[in-house]
Amino acid sequence: MRARKHLGQNWLADPRYADRIVDAVDPCATDLMIEIGPGPGALTDRIVPRAGHTIAIELDPRMREPLEERHGRDRLTVIDADVLETNLTVLVADARAARPSIERVRVAANLPYYISSAVLVHLINHREALFDATLMLQKEVVDRLVASPGGKEYGSLTVFVAMYADASRLFDVPPGAFRPAPKVTSSVIALRFRERPEDVPDATVFNRIVRSAFAQRRKTLGNCLAAGGFMTCATGPASIRAAAPETPEPFRTSQRPPVPSQARNRLDSAYLWFVSPR
Repeated sequence: MRARKHLGQNWLADPRYADRIVDAVDPCATDLMIEIGPGPGALTDRIVPRAGHTIAIELDPRMREPLEERHGRDRLTVIDADVLETNLTVLVADARAARPSIERVRVAANLPYYISSAVLVHLINHREALFDATLMLQKEVVDRLVASPGGKEYGSLTVFVAMYADASRLFDVPPGAFRPAPKVTSSVIALRFRERPEDVPDATVFNRIVRSAFAQRRKTLGNCLAAGGFMTCATGPASIRAAAPETPEPFRTSQRPPVPSQARNRLDSAYLWFVSPR
């Protein structure tokens, strides 16, 4: 069976890395596992015997028959679908109703690089139905997800994910572990979704501010926010200084506030000024 380039298929072929990933997940009999893009089943073959039940969401219809033949429908459900068009909350609710013994719902995936960020956002949008996710992504994406404040990799995606999950890099996977081999190194990351995400007055406004703050890294925070439509360029920096005197001056985007997990109840004063009712 040949990989389809238009689906971004790079199948994990080295059993040593498949073992390491599933050992890191460590599924148990009370876990419902959701695998995104199982492909020929390098991870599936190791997850199904250990999990209570596994749901595999696969866009390529060629994968269903061989996977179901190996594992049977009582242990594995294969859904021919695009994960980005799948309502994971409804899927999990139906699975829990059918299997009351389920305690945790967990995600494992070797994601095509071209949809990795979109899938991350999709998982976060359905985080209340999920316990954690172990994902294989392009190393550069993982570098951004686990970046520390002040580095060049630290950006809006770092802050967004940190709002809702604790991220930790597990290990790298070389191109030679895949068939066909990609041109870049991959990394495995573990995301543990928080039961109580960081509390902000308005999450939509917060996300807009974060995106604006990182959009033009060489500019001051005030000018970045002005470009994002939060204030006029003429009044921006002066307004920030007047409303938030404790904010460093000049507050450039290279001097970023810590991610929310490091700053509970200490959100940047400029942000509080913009969302506070007046």
